[in-house]
Amino acid sequence: MSFQHSSPPKPSRFITLDLIRKRSEHNAGLVSTLEELALHQEELQSLGAILGRTCGKTLKILLLQNNVIERMIASELKFFKSLEYLNLALNNIHCIERGSLSGIECLRKLDLTLNFIDTDSLEASVDELGRCQSLQELFLIGNPCMGSLDSGSLSKQSQGWSGCRAYVVAQLPNLEFLDGQEIKRSERITALQQLPVLTTQLRELAQKRGKERQNLHQEGGGNNDLESSYISDDAKTQHNPETRTKISNELHDQKMAKEKQASENTVKHKGEKEWEEEHKDTVEKARGLEE
Repeated sequence: MSFQHSSPPKPSRFITLDLIRKRSEHNAGLVSTLEELALHQEELQSLGAILGRTCGKTLKILLLQNNVIERMIASELKFFKSLEYLNLALNNIHCIERGSLSGIECLRKLDLTLNFIDTDSLEASVDELGRCQSLQELFLIGNPCMGSLDSGSLSKQSQGWSGCRAYVVAQLPNLEFLDGQEIKRSERITALQQLPVLTTQLRELAQKRGKERQNLHQEGGGNNDLESSYISDDAKTQHNPETRTKISNELHDQKMAKEKQASENTVKHKGEKEWEEEHKDTVEKARGLEE
């Protein structure tokens, strides 16, 4: 079963060269030799192409948690040949799309905690994870398929699909840890025995969830535009993509307004020529007083 991805609004906030340089101070500002980069809480909607083209060959650790990235796009990720750890926790990812991990040949750890992978996208997501032979550690806790975490506590989790862990364990034979728990040999054997039943269950749940999603979309008038509105005062939780995006839009606008104000309040530095002219005027005035 293939998950049909509904196209989100075109991302307008992505990683720039200036941002990479700003976050590479630990490497003396040298972008082309970066091995680790932290870009969390930057209100990013997409990776963009610049990061992979500038330091994709050397980057081993990429921390992108707590943004609003909606998709894992193959054309953006294909450059990360040396990447071993990718943290995309607390983003808006609904599906690990086909081909998105094909270029990340060394990926050992992937953190997708508190994203939005549901039963109708789980099969396609796990299929793609299965193509990543180097993957040893995976975090899916807090996704709807596993059960959503309470926004205020990582220990409180609502009911997801009870067979999700077993399904993932059975489909990913090279995986050693799932949600921080080691996968024992006995657990994998049991999961493999249950796989035919689990696959049938999942496809039934996926069909049901797909219909629910379609009904919600129709009731909402088909409006997925999150860019034009902000968070309402009566929102109950931050654990949904719409609310996260609205909050991110507010924070981004506040940040831009603050930077603009700071720029306007900064005294413009005089150039060398201006200083020379001022110095010349001062000397001439001083000579006039002496005369």
